[in-house]
Amino acid sequence: MRKGDDMDMNWQTMLHEAANASFEKDIEVRSAADNDAYSCVDLPKAKIRELSEKILHLPHQGIVLLFSRYCFRLSPQETEKFFQMKNAKGRFRFYRELLSTSMGLSSEQVISDASLNRACKIAMKDYLRTELKEDAAVSSTGKSRTHIVFRRFGKAVAVAAITITLLFSTAMVTNAKIREKVIAWIVETFEKYSIFELQSDGENTKPDLQSYKPTYLPDGAELKNTVEQPEMLAYEYAINESSYFNILLSK
Repeated sequence: MRKGDDMDMNWQTMLHEAANASFEKDIEVRSAADNDAYSCVDLPKAKIRELSEKILHLPHQGIVLLFSRYCFRLSPQETEKFFQMKNAKGRFRFYRELLSTSMGLSSEQVISDASLNRACKIAMKDYLRTELKEDAAVSSTGKSRTHIVFRRFGKAVAVAAITITLLFSTAMVTNAKIREKVIAWIVETFEKYSIFELQSDGENTKPDLQSYKPTYLPDGAELKNTVEQPEMLAYEYAINESSYFNILLSK
């Protein structure tokens, strides 16, 4: 590599580090700021869909923060503990203000919790539909994914399991409090297609793939094969020899 290229790389690294430091400082300020300084605005129904689409265009961290708060009802402290994240409160405020600005609100206004709650529920379902399509496409190429996959169904049967692996992975089995909140939301949202059970021996137990036990399966579902690997367990089911789905669990 030429000397000029080295200088460009060093300059880019410095800019990146400076931007990160500025961002971290910014979220600290936002965390300590008076939340009453803003007025909350309810968006009209026609704008909720637009907001849900913008949520899915956020960086992954922003999506996780919003879903954790509005879909799974996790507190900032619980979010920090589970995702090993610092200052979840300040980061949430940053993304909330970013979304508020993108929706045309003034600097003294933020989107209300009610509007964000509705938009996040729509965004979550869109997120799942996208993941289902991507999983089906990847499976057709023979590549593996560390998600729970349900294929060739007219409805998103047992989509709850997909939700868990998308955001949390099987590490969730070790935290009973967070697990209960996630399961409560899933069952409420997806009803009978989300009845399942995750078990662990304690808060600090190492995740055990064998601990996942589905308590709901579609009528006629028959276990055809079980594939065990060091970091993954796969259950292959068939329904009347015409439809099939796999449950893939990974650490």
